[in-house]
Amino acid sequence: MYNLIKSEQLKQKNTSVYKMLFLIPLICMLLGMLFMGFTYVQQSSYNWWYMTFLPFMLVYEAADLLHSEKKYNYHGLFAIVEKKENLWYAKIIIGGCYLFFANIIFFILNTIFGIPGGMKISLMDNLAAVFVLSITMFWQIPLFMYICKKTNLFITIFLGLACNIFFSSTYALTKLWWIPFAIPARLMCPVVKIFPNGLLIEKKDAMLSSGCILPGCLISIGCFVFFSIVTAQLFAKQEVKS
Repeated sequence: MYNLIKSEQLKQKNTSVYKMLFLIPLICMLLGMLFMGFTYVQQSSYNWWYMTFLPFMLVYEAADLLHSEKKYNYHGLFAIVEKKENLWYAKIIIGGCYLFFANIIFFILNTIFGIPGGMKISLMDNLAAVFVLSITMFWQIPLFMYICKKTNLFITIFLGLACNIFFSSTYALTKLWWIPFAIPARLMCPVVKIFPNGLLIEKKDAMLSSGCILPGCLISIGCFVFFSIVTAQLFAKQEVKS
């Protein structure tokens, strides 16, 4: 399994995903500063990050993990892998590492950009957001990898952005916040104290309650386990066409 993970990492080394891990967080921070200045750059950039930029990068990276090999119908791969599902799991692990690394890069930039404005989001809250966003969005990687396998890169990115933006903006502040696509936006309310629309949450607002964090993370972990196992089994059943 280790060799498969290392192989996946080497295959992705010279792709556009590597550059996006640094470029996308930087663009997000620059836009936040452009629209809100240093005073509120942390809050505004976080709103852009988990609502649009991170979902786009996550879906793109998930699709890219499949895109190149899909064109050649996985020729040469299945012949050297005893358990085909392990190849799928290796891709999921690499995708998860990229997701976490992107959040770390954003955390560093958000902290640096926040210093001139007086650090409106504390270092600990900022760091907590890294783990919460990584945990609650990890499940989307196997899902959108499989969607890309069945469709194409454009459809995968469109569906990923549409689902994340629609469910986050529509249900994150309602009783249906537990819908998996809406969970990251809901959990960011108590973590970084901003609404999905970017407005600051006032003290004593019910949305600041941290009671949703554990259930939200558990639901997301359950989705990750489910989609990882199901999509891996479906991937393993396919045959290579000549």
